[in-house]
Amino acid sequence: MQLPINKKALLSTGIMWLLGGGIMRLSQHYEIGSLQMMGPGFMPYYCGLLILILGCIYLLASYVLPTESDFENVSFCRSRLRGWFFIFLGMSSFVYLGDNFGFLPASFALVFISSLGSTEFKPVSALLLSLIVSLVGAFIFLYLLDLQIPLFTASF
Repeated sequence: MQLPINKKALLSTGIMWLLGGGIMRLSQHYEIGSLQMMGPGFMPYYCGLLILILGCIYLLASYVLPTESDFENVSFCRSRLRGWFFIFLGMSSFVYLGDNFGFLPASFALVFISSLGSTEFKPVSALLLSLIVSLVGAFIFLYLLDLQIPLFTASF
């Protein structure tokens, strides 16, 4: 079985590969460094790498995902507005709670409030997901990356 060639996806992927490869090549003239001590070439190099990877994902997904003609009858509905509203509310609460109460309450609220936007919301699974993401996020950002973010603060 031969897969049909999606010319738009192939052209887009080629442009992404050229762009990402070019960025990575040019960034090698600068010191890249590491996560702890980033050099001036760190961000461009890894952004170029990300563009390369996204190009590969896009090419593979173009054979699996529906085409533009499959979306002709998509309408604007309330459930989409609900998702946008709760995701925005979750991000806003993360900023406020992060400044006033610390990383753990802020990340917990971000995930829980954002999950309210789902049409398949289940409180128990949202609580478990919020707890796990908060703890894993704290471990990654505070202990692995050594960022100076307080876990808990109480400023009113």
